[in-house]
Amino acid sequence: YAVMALYDIRDKKKISENFHFDLNSSTINKMMDNYVKEQAIPSLSRSAIFSITYPHQDIFLVIKLEKVLQKDINECAEPYMKESDAKIRDKVKAAAQQSCERLGKYRMPFAWTAVHIQDVVNGNASQSTEHSRRETALKMEEMKVAAKAASERRFEEVRATGLHFAPGRTGCVESQSLDALCPQLQTFKPVTLTVNSFFKQEQDKLENEDLYRFLGELRKGGALVRRLKCIPGTLKLDISVPAERVSNSLTSNLVLIKPYPDHNCRPIREIEEFPSREVFIPYTAYKNFIYVYPQHLNFSSRSGSARNIAVRVQVLNDEDESSALKCIYGKSSGPRFTKEAWTAVTYHNKTPDFYEEVKIELPVELKDRNHVLFTFYHISCSKPKDKETGPVEPVLLGYTWLPLLKDGSILKSGEYNFPVTMEKPPQAYSLLSPDAPQCLPNLKWVDNHKPVFRFSTHVVSSIHSQDMAIQNFFDACNQPVVSISRHDPRRHTSTAARTNAADLDKISGITSSVSPDGVLANATDRLVQFGGAESTMKFLPLILNKLFCVLIRPGKGSSGQSVNERAFDALASVLNKAQERLGEACDSHGRCEQLVMYVTYVFNAVALAEKVPAPAAGASAAAKGDQVNGRPRSAVVSSKIDDGDTASVESRSSERTIHSEIATQWVTCNLSGREKASAREKAYANSWFFFDIMVKSMAQHLAKENMLNVPPEMRFTRTFHDNISKLVVSISDDIVNRHIKEPKATQSLNTSLAFFIHDCFSYMDRGFVFGIIRSYLRQISIAAADYNLEEYKLDLLRIVCAHEHYVPLNLPLLPSSMMAIVGDNVNSIIYSGYGGDTIKHAHRSDSKSADPNNSLLSMDRLDMMGGDGMDDLGTSSLMSLTRTPSMRSVSSTMTDAPILLSEDNVYSELSPEYRQIHFLIGLLMSELAVVLDGQSSRLHRQAINTLRDLIMSHDIDTRLVDRESRARIAPLYLPMLVIMMDHYTRFCRDFSSPTSAPQAEESPGPAPMAGTQVSTNSDDATDSAAADETAKRTSIVTTASEIMSYSTGTLSKQELRAMGTTSNMITQENTRNLLACFLWVLKNLETKQLRDWWLQLDFIKKTIVLDIMDLCVHAFEYKGRGSYYSAFSTTGTSAGATNDVKQRLANVILSGAGSAREKLIERRRQQQGGNVIDPGTRRWGRTIHQQHVESSLRPMNEVELDIDLESHLGSEAALIVLDTLELIVEASTETDRLNTILSYSFVVLLHLLGAHQSSATLHHIFASQRALVSKHPEFLFEQETEQSSDLCAILLRLCGSGLASTRSQASASLFMLMRHNYCLGQSFARVKVQLTVALSTLVAGTQVQLCNADCLRKSLKTILMYADQDELMSNTPFPEQVKELVHNLHMILRDTVNLNEYKEDPDMLLDLMLRIAKGYANSPDLRLTWLQNMAQKHNERQSLAEAGMCMVHAGALVAEYLSMLEDDSFFPAGCASFEKISPNTLEESAVSDDVLAPDDEGICTGKLFSVQGLLGLLSQAAMLFEVGGLWEAACKILQYIRPIHESCHDHKKLSKMYFKMGELEKKVTEMTGKRSLGAYFRVTFYGVHFDDLNGMDFIYKERPHTSLAEVCIRFEQFYAKSFGHGVLELIKDSKEPDRNKLDPEKAYIQVVFVEPYFDSYELKWRPSFFEKNFNICRFYFDIPFTESGKAHGNLANQCKRRTILTTGNVFPYVKNRIEITHRESYVLSPVEVALEDLQRKYDTLIEAVRQQPPDVKRLQLQLQGAIGTTVNQGPAEMALVFLADSEEVARDKNMRKLKHCFRDFVRGCAEGLEKNKELISDNQREYQRELERNFTEFRKKLEPIFGKRTSQRWIKKNREKTVLHNIARPSNQRVV
Repeated sequence: YAVMALYDIRDKKKISENFHFDLNSSTINKMMDNYVKEQAIPSLSRSAIFSITYPHQDIFLVIKLEKVLQKDINECAEPYMKESDAKIRDKVKAAAQQSCERLGKYRMPFAWTAVHIQDVVNGNASQSTEHSRRETALKMEEMKVAAKAASERRFEEVRATGLHFAPGRTGCVESQSLDALCPQLQTFKPVTLTVNSFFKQEQDKLENEDLYRFLGELRKGGALVRRLKCIPGTLKLDISVPAERVSNSLTSNLVLIKPYPDHNCRPIREIEEFPSREVFIPYTAYKNFIYVYPQHLNFSSRSGSARNIAVRVQVLNDEDESSALKCIYGKSSGPRFTKEAWTAVTYHNKTPDFYEEVKIELPVELKDRNHVLFTFYHISCSKPKDKETGPVEPVLLGYTWLPLLKDGSILKSGEYNFPVTMEKPPQAYSLLSPDAPQCLPNLKWVDNHKPVFRFSTHVVSSIHSQDMAIQNFFDACNQPVVSISRHDPRRHTSTAARTNAADLDKISGITSSVSPDGVLANATDRLVQFGGAESTMKFLPLILNKLFCVLIRPGKGSSGQSVNERAFDALASVLNKAQERLGEACDSHGRCEQLVMYVTYVFNAVALAEKVPAPAAGASAAAKGDQVNGRPRSAVVSSKIDDGDTASVESRSSERTIHSEIATQWVTCNLSGREKASAREKAYANSWFFFDIMVKSMAQHLAKENMLNVPPEMRFTRTFHDNISKLVVSISDDIVNRHIKEPKATQSLNTSLAFFIHDCFSYMDRGFVFGIIRSYLRQISIAAADYNLEEYKLDLLRIVCAHEHYVPLNLPLLPSSMMAIVGDNVNSIIYSGYGGDTIKHAHRSDSKSADPNNSLLSMDRLDMMGGDGMDDLGTSSLMSLTRTPSMRSVSSTMTDAPILLSEDNVYSELSPEYRQIHFLIGLLMSELAVVLDGQSSRLHRQAINTLRDLIMSHDIDTRLVDRESRARIAPLYLPMLVIMMDHYTRFCRDFSSPTSAPQAEESPGPAPMAGTQVSTNSDDATDSAAADETAKRTSIVTTASEIMSYSTGTLSKQELRAMGTTSNMITQENTRNLLACFLWVLKNLETKQLRDWWLQLDFIKKTIVLDIMDLCVHAFEYKGRGSYYSAFSTTGTSAGATNDVKQRLANVILSGAGSAREKLIERRRQQQGGNVIDPGTRRWGRTIHQQHVESSLRPMNEVELDIDLESHLGSEAALIVLDTLELIVEASTETDRLNTILSYSFVVLLHLLGAHQSSATLHHIFASQRALVSKHPEFLFEQETEQSSDLCAILLRLCGSGLASTRSQASASLFMLMRHNYCLGQSFARVKVQLTVALSTLVAGTQVQLCNADCLRKSLKTILMYADQDELMSNTPFPEQVKELVHNLHMILRDTVNLNEYKEDPDMLLDLMLRIAKGYANSPDLRLTWLQNMAQKHNERQSLAEAGMCMVHAGALVAEYLSMLEDDSFFPAGCASFEKISPNTLEESAVSDDVLAPDDEGICTGKLFSVQGLLGLLSQAAMLFEVGGLWEAACKILQYIRPIHESCHDHKKLSKMYFKMGELEKKVTEMTGKRSLGAYFRVTFYGVHFDDLNGMDFIYKERPHTSLAEVCIRFEQFYAKSFGHGVLELIKDSKEPDRNKLDPEKAYIQVVFVEPYFDSYELKWRPSFFEKNFNICRFYFDIPFTESGKAHGNLANQCKRRTILTTGNVFPYVKNRIEITHRESYVLSPVEVALEDLQRKYDTLIEAVRQQPPDVKRLQLQLQGAIGTTVNQGPAEMALVFLADSEEVARDKNMRKLKHCFRDFVRGCAEGLEKNKELISDNQREYQRELERNFTEFRKKLEPIFGKRTSQRWIKKNREKTVLHNIARPSNQRVV
């Protein structure tokens, strides 16, 4: 048998009760059949849930093993510790069988082990142990970890917060603390621990102190543990984190917990926790246990056989043992409850220690004689020889007992040390305690009445308090007993405590002369002063119930203070204590969760009133006196019955109600001054609790008295109204006085007051509620201007306006369509505008309810609402129509209807009349106007979000689904439009990026407008009805952390402006919210109302409205799914989808059947049907049970939903703007400002067309666009040409849409545009030009991806079809002009489409762009655009020279056309003047004069066709040339700019220009010999794969120092992607291939390195490096060959074939490759080849010798190549081959040139040696000598040809030149 429990070795305390289990087989269990008659299902449990409230590293799970009693532990353990044969095993089994038959009732300790919890959680424990018999050290070796679950389970279970170890099956590990175990538990996976051995239990080490010492050593691995002996054995423990819901589980008192599907399976037991420290959690389940722990017995002085001692524990009902109660929890494999429990036996020990735990279920009603009886026995282990096998008879040794009641109360937990009597106690012994002196002196006591038996108790009870102050308070509350509910646990208090008044006086410490009320008052005071914190929290619901009973109990206490005042003060103190102790368990608003649950589920005013004792005989007179003195009592009221009759209601003046007493005592407390300061502070700190209790009490009181249909002004007494008014005034004063020092407390108080006022609308007269709102605002306004107070005011307005009947409170207007039907007959109005039901107002002018004098609130109190009287409202029929909320409060049920006003009362501005009639919305609009005048974005957000939430609530309100209802509400928000007009210039204009999820400081969502219900477990209808109001909490309150970040106050506009700390602009989010509200009003206004409102605006405001509409299109434009993923995928908020800004905005505007709306409607239907709602919808925010932290990564389905909502939102916004725009244009037709309104309207329409819209939305926009063009064509084509151009561009883009419906609509609109333009002037030349420009712009740049060429072609064909089928225009030139235009567009599109096909091929892309640019020769604007696009592409590729050339061509184009218009000497004379820079600029010449003829067509009217435009183009070209290294070209460009600056006398720019030219020339000088401007390659394409490029030759210009290999690799990689691998082959030979031999299935590219080619005469005017690399068009490459056909041979046979290539344009050009237009080739003879090679070597050597400053490394490399030992065979061999025959040399001209070249070469080598000798340092002298030896040998080889003297003469002349050169050189140029 096994038992496990948790032990805390740090605090040396057992922290859980025992869990008994066994893993015995059925065969073994049969051995116990004589003793076990029943096996209850709970006793078969092998799984347990252990709770750890305060986890740390010193907690162990201890497992103890027991076995049936045999003899000594050592003898019993020996067979388990040794390996034995079968014979010994059989002998052991037989002995065990005999022991079970004789001693099966008794057990003995056997072994134990321990598991360190922290190691298990961390995963580093080796809990699979192997204990060797020889090595007693604890060896952690074989840890078997097996994952029992596929996924990790979340750590959220509130009920099972602890460890769940399940031997034999999966268990759980869990912790409530986040400090120690929780971080590991979140990633903890199920494991299986295998314990392979146990420590043998030493019979003298059974005390807990010994266990704590062993556990400490076990953790450290100390020597004490190594001395313990081990018993082999295996125990597997499955440990895991529990599921969110555990099936088949039992509480600690064996109560089933749902779900419990299988009643026959082994259950999971919850184990009672004994926390090491105080736990402030109220009891939520019935518990009534006492744990008894026998610890030690000392019978050493007792004579006789008393060695094998066992203790029997029983609970007796009286002194007779037969009265033993069956209330002791059984152990494993036994009954659920037993009558007795036995301790384990230690063999031959007179002073045994015990470790058992006896768990006792206490009786519900304890009696005086209930006690625990301990009986001590000696158990004989040896079998008597003269007796057969059978159960052994124990030998009685003695008795002792423990009374369960002491002084009328249950005994306390603690340790006891009692004496033991050897005789049976006499009758009535249970009334005495055995440790009392002279207790039963006639009995024979062990050791002369000395304490010999030590034990301890631990009481866990939810009905018996261990705190005397609390227990005394309970007892005092129950005196005298009048009626106690069957469910009241105090009903079971002891008989003595209830009947013996003297005992009560003794317990309370009060003399009998004190009255019962005085006893209660004193007990209440002692509860507050001496009540323990832990006990108070555990019994918190019961204490609160008792205090509320005392609160309404009549009577006087001591010192003249009433019991009611004491109760109120005690309530405030208890609540404050709960708030302090349970601070960690508070929600974000600082509300204690336990108190929230009490208000919601426990508090019942009706039930508490029934428990109040009846008043004494003289109480009636006192009650009457109280009534006369103004005590709150219910008045005689008239109840409105369904059939229209009235019935009188009995006066209930003798009743006290909780809400009235709270109001009375609170007001008294506030007015008491300093003596009640402490209670007042505590009441304010828990104001939300008192207010919620008052509201729930009011609701339950009205339901109980059947007064819900009574007029609200007659439901409560005048005194109660006065107390509420005084309370609001005093609280408002405290808010004003304390908000600076205590901002958090005052914010909480303000919020609580706001919710109370919100709830008062449902139960009290609405005129009265308006009055207290006005009082609050007046108190706030009296204070000095402060930032905090403005925010408090907005908080209150937001909460109050969230009322479900907010709409009727504001008197919505009757639509004009209804007014025509109603007429003057307003006595009976039937309409279905609110709530969806037919609502009837039956008004009788002669009825009492209509008489203002019958109201408790007189007419003179109307000024509290903001008006001076009903006569000032401007309507004479208002009083005859219905009752106003100020005079008669309408019922708060759904049968109530809003007040109707006539059409004359539509107020569109924030006038006094508007604020007077529409009170709440008037207050909100006033605050919005004041706040927007300031600069605080915090206040902006708070006010705007309040307005947004209100409007959103109208859309989700199922009572307002029809159009007419919303048409009556929308006019209420007309002043908001005026406010927006006043501040529209501060709206955010940047909506390029989508708004992300709301920030943490964002206020939560709106309040639900329908009645939100929460069903409880109570069967009482009154309790359920009251819980509806209490549990209804919306999420419109900001958190305390938000309140601390900013503060507001009641400020003037100037003060708000002065104290603004943020930007003057309204943020993007606030702007979107305002615009959403704007659109909602426009959508829901009646057409006539909107028209009238528009016509009454002045012109400036009309333009502002149109500007705001345009901003709406921009703000809500759908930007595509990709742009929203990053914004919506992460959130730092902890709220759900309702906190998302996008969803809120969507709900504001979207109406109809949307997915989000349907869910809200369905949820509301479920709520009205009585189902339990999600606690998260309560107005205070998150549910109190939800404590987990949500992940920052949102699920993808939520992101997708937000994106869909954003798209629907954009469509809805566009349609609202479109409908309003049509109405505006129609209404403005007859006005003077029609053209201006049309201009603004057309801007909005173009924005709608150009934005991302759905196809359905575009369909309506196209229709509106065509209608507008048809009605006002002259305006578009004659006045607003720019808008016409924009319209053409947008329509052309939409013609390329992939949707057929969109293309059809766009084509029709485009055709109608051409037709209307033609009808105006018999030509649509303007549209032609605009369409051409639009197409070019569309297919160029970034917009090329927005156009589908095939779709655009289809649209152009559709336009042709429209032109052919237009019968009215068939006889005009219009169809032909359309065809011509479409043909031109097709040609442009053909080339531009290829841009998309070759967008990955930059060279082909630039070729196409150049071709398109040349196609626009007659349209200089478009050509200029394409040249700029080409420059941009080159700039992206870092081809700066080509980019600069594009800008030069653009400048030449501009100069060409400007020269025709202007004749200035300083201006460039057309493009011909740029020929000096590049001959290619002649391409920009004007082709004909007719290009300038139609000046009104917009030719050359762009901003670049001006002097400043030309300067800009040339400046960009100069900058690009400078960065690209073409400094000389940049200087030439600046020369063209200089005359223009000189003509303008702009000396500053001239100075900068000359300075820049000086810098450029300096760079040219510094970089001489170090520059490289490009590399050139001839590239030829072969194969059908290249299409048009097949067989074409190009010269490619690459970046400097680009090698042939790099170019080849680039081509291979690029075309491998296009054609696939293995298709492209590179031809590495320079020879032209035979095309017939090429594989037609493959593509071939031949790449050859080429160099610029110059004729000898050309070199004369190209002396510099720049001139040899700029404006070049001829290149060459050589192919070596011999006469034998080989490529290479000896010098005498080596020939070359030189090919000269000529391009069509010079480099650099506007593109990187130019086609070869001409080629020629010739052959070089061997001597010519040698001459060329030698000349090249000489030129290179001389360049290195004469370089300034000298470069030693370069010089040495050239010398080594010329005369080095490895290469000197080259020049020498060349001389021997070609110059050996002097006669042939004389005849051959080339040989003579070669001879002269050798002469120069030798001189150059000699000069180089001399130069190197001067430059080298000492460490290179040997290298110099080596070079000189090589040069000497080289000369010797040439002496046979040139002669010795000749060579010496060459060297001598060279030395003379060198000396002269050195003399001329400055001395500082020597380089070492």
